[in-house]
Amino acid sequence: MNRLKAINFNFASRWASPLFRYIRQYRIDVLIVVGLAIAIAISTYIGTYQLPAPIFTDLYAQDVWFGGDIPTVFGNITSLNSDFGRNNKHPLFPLIVFPLVFLTGKLFHLDPLAAARLFAVGVSTLWIGGLYALFRVMGCYRLDATLLSLVGAASAASIFWLIIPESFPLASLTFILGLIFVTLAQFRPHDQSFSGAWYIAINVITVSITITNSMVGILATLVNNHWKKAIQIFIGSLLLATFLWILQRIVFTNSGFPFQPGTFIGEKKFVATASGGTLSFLSAFFYQTMIMPATQFVDFAIRPDWVKIEANLLAPASGSVWGTAAMASWTALLGLGLWAFATIKRHNKLRIVLGLTLLAQMGMHSIYGADETFIYSLHFIPLLLTLVAFSLLTRLRIASLILAAILIVSAGINNRTQFTAIAANLWNYGTPQQQVESQIKLRPADFGLRNTGHVVLANPTSSATNKAFHDIGGSFSPQPSSFGVSIWVVDRQGHIKTTSDRIPLNEIQQQFTDFAPQKAPKILTKTKYYEASWGSISLWN
Repeated sequence: MNRLKAINFNFASRWASPLFRYIRQYRIDVLIVVGLAIAIAISTYIGTYQLPAPIFTDLYAQDVWFGGDIPTVFGNITSLNSDFGRNNKHPLFPLIVFPLVFLTGKLFHLDPLAAARLFAVGVSTLWIGGLYALFRVMGCYRLDATLLSLVGAASAASIFWLIIPESFPLASLTFILGLIFVTLAQFRPHDQSFSGAWYIAINVITVSITITNSMVGILATLVNNHWKKAIQIFIGSLLLATFLWILQRIVFTNSGFPFQPGTFIGEKKFVATASGGTLSFLSAFFYQTMIMPATQFVDFAIRPDWVKIEANLLAPASGSVWGTAAMASWTALLGLGLWAFATIKRHNKLRIVLGLTLLAQMGMHSIYGADETFIYSLHFIPLLLTLVAFSLLTRLRIASLILAAILIVSAGINNRTQFTAIAANLWNYGTPQQQVESQIKLRPADFGLRNTGHVVLANPTSSATNKAFHDIGGSFSPQPSSFGVSIWVVDRQGHIKTTSDRIPLNEIQQQFTDFAPQKAPKILTKTKYYEASWGSISLWN
């Protein structure tokens, strides 16, 4: 028995000791990543709860948040009965994300929305940890990698999209992992190069969340392998990805097959509606990704209870006075990064992959137009930050660090202020019921409506505007889109004792009365505090 325990212990030690040695060797980096992860987790958690729930859950609120398909994606990651048709462009997204959100909800006893929000928080920690790791394997000092990671955390892309349980954060993470792989591969001796299995894995990872992100895996394969081996890797990657898609199709039965021409032909409808000129697109790609300009709410013709958010793309610094400082420092950083990218003698393969990926992303999104660009800003920000990181490997490192510090403060304040204002205003929109629910959540100490047990009060064949609504306890709304009447019980000093929405259900009696011909009956409510009767009058049709 003792010998068996010793064997098990020795086996565990042999497995764990390399991990412990690695953690000991890089303990400072590990501590920095933990610190960054905690910081962005807190920011993401606060941010995701600043948005009203219908933005995530109500299909009628589709496209409200900068054109994102958030309610559709929320359904994809929380319900097996959702429409998974869009996932031909996101090949393995349900297979990866749905089980994680499901397990998060079960483990922490959360409803689907809370589980999805917590999942978004977890992805944000992986995202910033991946950024830091990328800059470190490029050869940046710890301070440099930390500051550049914080620049990413302060960006508009991060603040506005990491809070959303969508495909973009994970797709951005696959870009980061692909760039890390390219960086590591170029330093390995020829006799210790990564095997084909590693390249198949990175190709499947990069294609799994968003199909066009596969360009990083493809380029990583091409710059590191002979063309014959590259073809073998691509075939193996396609077979593995297809096998995983088949497993996904078994569970998510209406998932579209991604690896076919029809996947891209279906994008014509978005190209046809592309809007905004070249300057607007370039501003969205290079500046809105980092700095949120001034925004405004405009009427949403197809969703009258909601609004569209439009950004002033031709004035990137218009968000606040901090936006001006952010634009100046970001422009300088991009310039230094581009200069270093063109002149540095290191990271040849990484520069090829990064340069071609940036050009491909710019070309692809220029077709979709400026209005669609910010939706994918989390895809661009790791690429732009990697470009900037090259400046930290040159003699102008100190200048870049100073600019990065300025950008963290200025962009962080500008973007957080803009986000808070937009999120706060969205609580004033939605259907009347959603607005009531939003206000109840914003003011939990107030006497909110019970908002259950509706009874319609109306004459037969009457129009929608001539219908009233009765709630349990006697609360009453005279017509749709109205907040109605609540009955309050006060003492002699005027202090509220209870309301019609707070009396326990077992203390309320309700019944129909006055059954007159051709007329809707009245509803009589009895409690120990009052009696209330509501009914129609002859002026109503």
